[in-house]
Amino acid sequence: MAPHTGGSLLILALAIMAQRPRDGLIGLMRDQGSAGTLLRGAFPFFLLVPFIVGWLRLWGERAGLYNTAFGTGMLVIGMTILGCGVSWMAALRLRELDHLRDASEDQLAEVNRTLESTVSERTREVAESAETLHALIRVAPVGFVQLDATGGLLTANDTWMALSGMSVEESLGGGWAAAIHPDDVDRVVRDWAVCVTEGGSYEGVVRFRRPDGEESWVQVSTTPLHAPDPQHHAPIITGHLASVTDITALRQVEARIEHLAFHDALTGLPNRVLLLDRLEQALLNAGRHGRGVGVLFLDLDRFKIINDSLGHHVGDAVLSQVATRLCQGARSTDTVARIGGDEFVVVCPDVADIDDVALIAAKIRELVTDRIVLPEDLDTGGHSPRAVSVGVSIGIAFGVGGDEPEPLLREADRAMYLVKDPMRTPLAALPDRRDRSAL
Repeated sequence: MAPHTGGSLLILALAIMAQRPRDGLIGLMRDQGSAGTLLRGAFPFFLLVPFIVGWLRLWGERAGLYNTAFGTGMLVIGMTILGCGVSWMAALRLRELDHLRDASEDQLAEVNRTLESTVSERTREVAESAETLHALIRVAPVGFVQLDATGGLLTANDTWMALSGMSVEESLGGGWAAAIHPDDVDRVVRDWAVCVTEGGSYEGVVRFRRPDGEESWVQVSTTPLHAPDPQHHAPIITGHLASVTDITALRQVEARIEHLAFHDALTGLPNRVLLLDRLEQALLNAGRHGRGVGVLFLDLDRFKIINDSLGHHVGDAVLSQVATRLCQGARSTDTVARIGGDEFVVVCPDVADIDDVALIAAKIRELVTDRIVLPEDLDTGGHSPRAVSVGVSIGIAFGVGGDEPEPLLREADRAMYLVKDPMRTPLAALPDRRDRSAL
């Protein structure tokens, strides 16, 4: 039974080694770890020493050096010494491996400490950077607003509160809409709702009105915030970020530039460009309603003497006073313009004939030629009196629907030069080639 049992065990061992070759003797010897290192050092002793000891025992018995009992004892002692030697070598190897393990653990601990220190340092730097960023956002000259996916306000910085005049608590959710001017709020809320629904960005100029009534203009720009959706593997909108920039000063500058493009800088009256536009509109309306348009061309007399003797600043004051009096003498529907130097033009729409225009001209002439009292704080260079007087020459032209603005203005200009003749009246109109009434 013993040979059969041994054969069975051998076959079983070979089967296991075939299924798990790495656990066999050759597999362990090829291992680069501790098992392979230990086995490669001990294997020669296990293989050679028993063979040598057994051979010496047989040789000694045949040579008659000792009997079988002594040889057996020597074999046992030799195998014991072999076992001790192998154990000693294994212990040395294991101690060396322990040293290597301890050194590796020390290095790993040092790496962990270095990593923890680095992570702590980086975490502190990120926290400082985040705090710095939050501080910059709080005091930035641009308002920053964070909104949720539905467009409701979540948080805002100090600039938003300054622009809107509202606290963050008052602005939460849809409360931010209260900052918008009542005339614009419906339009802005409607456009913003479309952007939220479509997931797009909003760009626009919005008018704000604070609770104290102060109005301002802001440029609003928004962008959606995205995050991955694990269920649909596509980004979803989680909120919106908005910037609100105060452009009130810019709008005022633009309005000022636009005003200067069409108005006289000194008097604030319309300039030649706006005058011709108003005259064209008046002629178009006259054609539709069967009415006329009067044009008064005014040139100040003796103004050059005042300007040269008292200074340009006095001349400017006189021109400003004349502009004010022209507006007082004209009707509310008339356009009073300064087209250069001491020349002014008054457009009188919706008049029946040139006699109506002459009545307006006479009223204006009376106001302009009245004595002009100079301001007390105006330096006249020691000259007196503190009041001056100017004359005015007024040329009149009368137009109807179909007339062109430029020719009608030149007609009034030529009529004004007739007044310069000392033999003529202070008011003059050219004889009309279409037999209109003439003064």
